[in-house]
Amino acid sequence: MSGIREIITETERCSEVVSILSRENILALACQIIEQGFHDRLSLLQLGTLGGDVYLFDIQENMDLIAKGGLCSLLDSCEIEKVTKGCQKYSQILHRQFNVCLQNVFDVKVADDILEEQKGRLLFQNLTLQDLCKKHSTYCSLAAECVDEFKMQKYASNVRLGERPLCEEMVDYCARDVMDLIPVLYRTLKHYIEQNNFKKRLLEETTDRLNDCKDRKLKKKWEKNRKDCIWKVITSIDEKWDKSTKYSDFATNSEEILALKLIPYWKALQKSPFIGRLKTESILCYLDQLDNYVKTDKEEYQVTKYNWDYLSTILKHPDKKVSNQAKDLKKRMKAITLKRMENIYSIHTNLENLKTSELRILRTLRLKSTKDCQFSPVIARLFWLFTEYNLDYKREEFEKWGKVFKRSDTFYRIISFYAEKTDESQIPKSVQQKSKSLKRDYDLSIESRTNLLAC
Repeated sequence: MSGIREIITETERCSEVVSILSRENILALACQIIEQGFHDRLSLLQLGTLGGDVYLFDIQENMDLIAKGGLCSLLDSCEIEKVTKGCQKYSQILHRQFNVCLQNVFDVKVADDILEEQKGRLLFQNLTLQDLCKKHSTYCSLAAECVDEFKMQKYASNVRLGERPLCEEMVDYCARDVMDLIPVLYRTLKHYIEQNNFKKRLLEETTDRLNDCKDRKLKKKWEKNRKDCIWKVITSIDEKWDKSTKYSDFATNSEEILALKLIPYWKALQKSPFIGRLKTESILCYLDQLDNYVKTDKEEYQVTKYNWDYLSTILKHPDKKVSNQAKDLKKRMKAITLKRMENIYSIHTNLENLKTSELRILRTLRLKSTKDCQFSPVIARLFWLFTEYNLDYKREEFEKWGKVFKRSDTFYRIISFYAEKTDESQIPKSVQQKSKSLKRDYDLSIESRTNLLAC
């Protein structure tokens, strides 16, 4: 079923469309989120109707669409049911960026989790929209296939989403992301939920996921439940599987595979040598996948913050094969990313325009002076901007929480170097002044605490 397809950028037009959509009882909702700046940001918000109309609200171009354009009235409406996939992440970003509380949601993935939970499953797969369509109905449109195919492309998640004007391919992708949520998938899953009397359980789980962004207790409860489920599956592997079992022996979509991916390697090693070996095999399997992506895409490879952080957590793995491969991958990803940054950014680029993974990579650089020639002027300027931002952030933490780094910490050693640099012309003046000030206050705080302990 096809209908209207429109990109909304003007506040006045947004208000008109919101007035039209407010007459609907059900809307399909999707959000396109990009890793940019120090937090993820909402780039586009898509809404679709049962009649096949799709509206793409360009939040990146006009953030006033949410409040002044009236989108908030649809999102927090208790009268209009929003059908979506990924309500937890959407709720988090809408609340953090716009203080909007998403309400009256039917999440197709949460519904699928509830159905699997009743069958005894503890951990749930990260299914795509196409997977859910295939799983719950004989109908799986070309639209869903195109959505997931596009998501697999190396530039889909961030580069194209940040480009303006939106290309036709991206418009198609974003429109299709809501087209298969309703009516078929929604009606099928809702029927299963009601038929099995799971409506109350679905409501409870959805409410928790929507509210964990503003309730720390809920978030901790959700995280604890997840850790408990992971541990139960790990314990089951240790008790029921033959100790000669390999990671590759488990089914791709099994709970065992998920549990081994999610458990920290140090905890796996504590459980038993068997679980430790399986976890190491799991890591090596993932590293091989990453290595293949980097080799295939080469200079076009896009580093995600998840992959970068994942590699950082296993650098000290006791298995040298793991740690060496992780170091090598980080080194290559870093080189690829810095080269791209040199090409796409200018001497006037601000930190807010950088991807989150690029900021993480800037953090690993060590420039000793403004005359350091190991990096281009563009990278050097971004580095000093990031260093000053980090100093301001640490100062704020210190003033608010009294948080002090030990003298052995990397950050303390860095500010000590900049603070004690004798030739001030080789360090940006603001960086040196802030380093001196923060180091002085750190030292005074440490001495004060030491004297109190001595008394």
